[in-house]
Order: sequence, then structure tokens, then C-alpha cells
Amino acid sequence: MGQPSGNQDKRDVIIIDSSSDDEKMTMTETSQNEKAMDDTNINSFHCYYMATCGGNHLTLYQIKSSSDESNVTNTNNSSHGTCNNENADFLVRQVYRDADEDEIFYSCLFAGRCRHRGDQFEQIPSALHKKIHSTASNHHTNLNFQQDDDDDHCGPQLCCVGGKRGVIKIIDTVQQSLIVSLIGHTDELYDLKRCPTNECIIISASNDETIRLWNLKYPSQIAIFAGHQGHREAVLSIDWHPLGEYFVSSGMDGSIKLWSVQTEKIKNAVKDSFEPPKGSERDDTYFQTVYHQLPFWATSKLHTDYVDSVAFVGDLILSKSTTNVISLLKPILPQEIHASSASLSNINDKFIHLTDYPVPECGQWYIRFGLDKDCKLLAVGNCIGDLRVWEIGGAKKPLFLGNPICNSVVRM
Repeated sequence: MGQPSGNQDKRDVIIIDSSSDDEKMTMTETSQNEKAMDDTNINSFHCYYMATCGGNHLTLYQIKSSSDESNVTNTNNSSHGTCNNENADFLVRQVYRDADEDEIFYSCLFAGRCRHRGDQFEQIPSALHKKIHSTASNHHTNLNFQQDDDDDHCGPQLCCVGGKRGVIKIIDTVQQSLIVSLIGHTDELYDLKRCPTNECIIISASNDETIRLWNLKYPSQIAIFAGHQGHREAVLSIDWHPLGEYFVSSGMDGSIKLWSVQTEKIKNAVKDSFEPPKGSERDDTYFQTVYHQLPFWATSKLHTDYVDSVAFVGDLILSKSTTNVISLLKPILPQEIHASSASLSNINDKFIHLTDYPVPECGQWYIRFGLDKDCKLLAVGNCIGDLRVWEIGGAKKPLFLGNPICNSVVRM
């Protein structure tokens, strides 16, 4: 029987003053939503939302993009916690603080959808200086997150965050409330990624040596990827293939692995996870979690130390190790990548090593590289505050950006 996957969290989440000077940003996620701020001026500017996490804080920002600066009115308001910007184009909208002072958030993302509430989600409301509570109800009709043609779950994306405690917390920014916690991991959570083809599906990577597949519409732990031929130490980084049929993982064991979510067993589990629970209450018998033990491709031949960042560039893979290098490789995939674990007798480990991007002074782990939207530019920091940017497939010499004021670790 699957482990508990969707529990109501009864601890408070507190919105605090954005002027807190203790927040150390460790992760940034930009929402895919674009919301017009004013229906009468819809072509003038749109709003984008960004989330960052660090310590036990989650902060949401609003960023205005204007096609005609003359049409942008000055909305500077100190109660919004604005930056020192004349036109207030960058606003702190909400700040959440977990009641657990020992929690440390490492990763956050936007995924799923909250329920439609008329015009309430035209913009994320500002709610600084207010205290909010998790919804401690036994009824789960408010957990229908996916935007469907026949329901009203078409609001803004939910915000998911996790870290030291291994619990994924789901926040509805319209209700300004922690609405559910996804419980399954038994150790620290290091990475979260949203499926590119279904925004209600996410994966998580943890120090417990597992990757877990979740459904946000009816919170369910769909599958656990671990065990025989799985990671032998902490899983540090994950990323989806652009088609959403498989994902890559890497970890402290120095390996890179590819896992399919299109096996018959997992496809059936995903389908079942979108069926509403019977009755109004959920218990451990609601959903049976699938266990998948074998990746269809894996290698430990490229790196000799922790692999703390991986990402797809089309069908190619970028991977970064604590040995001061980012490598670009092309995995040689088997003919059948969606076979069941039982039928995978030998795991392919062949690849073509295309190129390396040296990153001096980058020996600490959990320093992540970043890619632009079109996967044409690669950027990474290091332990002494430098930043390097490459054009993928272009010149090997990077654009070097140094900052004499910053001499500490640039993690991502």
C-alpha cells in the first residue's frame, strides 16, 4: 500500500513584513502565468510572478512587463514592500514563514491550479502583516487543482515549496493559505520539477535516495523511483525531458540516471491518481503507490564526485560535478525505454561526451547552473562570487562576470 501522500498541515503559516533581513535566497521560480492587471489597459502591461525560498521563508514577487512605459502608472506603496523603484515594477506581494523555526526551504516552484474565484485572481493579493492558518478540515473538495473543461480549477498556479523536513507544502496564494502537505520523503528534499506536459504532475528528489512522482489535483504519491540500480546516496538534481515521457536524476553517488514515466504500470497509476477519491475523506487506502526500481539508462563514468545539477537541452544532458566542470553529453538510449522494470535485463550506460565547460573555484556542492528559456545560454556561479555565461554550442570561452563586492558563494 502506498505511503501517506496528502495530509492537511495543521501548523500555521505566517505572512511577515518583507523587510526581514535574515532571508537568504536559495531558489528562484518564475510563474508561467501572465495576468492582465487592468482589463481596460490589457495591452499595456502584464504581470509575472516569481517565488524565492530560503531559511523558513517563501517570498512571492510581482514583476510588471510594460510595452509602453508611459501607460504604466506609479503603484508605489510601502505596504506592498516595494523595492526602491520609481514605477514600482517589482513588488513583494506575499511572504510566508513556516512555524517550524528549524525548517530550511531548498526548492520551490509553481504548479497545478487553485480554484476559480471570480476576479479574485486577477493579481496575487498583497497580504503582508497578516497571520494565516492552514485549512484543517476533513473535507477534501478544495483539493481539485487541475484546470479542466468541466470544473472551476482555472485560477493561478499553486506554489510548492520543500526542504529540510522533506515535506512538500502547497500554498494557494489567493486563499493565502497552506492548503495541503505532501508527505512521503523521509529526509531532506533537494529539488522539485513540474512536468512540461501536465502542470499537475511534479517530481521531487531527496536525501532519502528516492525520486517521487506526485499529483496535485487530488494529492497523491503516484510512484517512487528507487531501489535496485537506483541512487545509492542523496539525489541532488532532477529535470524533465521536454516531452515529459522521462526524466533525468543525479546525486552524491556520482551517477546520472534516466527514468521512464511511460511504463504500463506508471501510466495506469497516473490515470488512477486523477480519479476523485471515494467519499469526502482520504486515508491510506485511497491510492496505491507504484515502485519503480530500474532506470533505462545510467552512467557513473563521466564524473568522479557529486553531480549536483542536471538539465536537458533537447535530447542532450548538461551535468555539473563538484570537480569544477559542467559536461554536455548525448546518452545512447536503448530501443525500448518504456519497458517495465522486470524486462530491463541490462541498463545501457553508453553516451557521447560532447564538450566540457570548466568552472574554476566551484568545488562546493549544491551550486546549480541555469539555462535561459530557449536553452541557448548556460550560466553558473562559483565559490568566490564569479559568474560565467556560455552560448551552448558556441565559443568555449565564457563571458566572465566578476563582482568586486561579492566574494561569497553564488549557488544558483
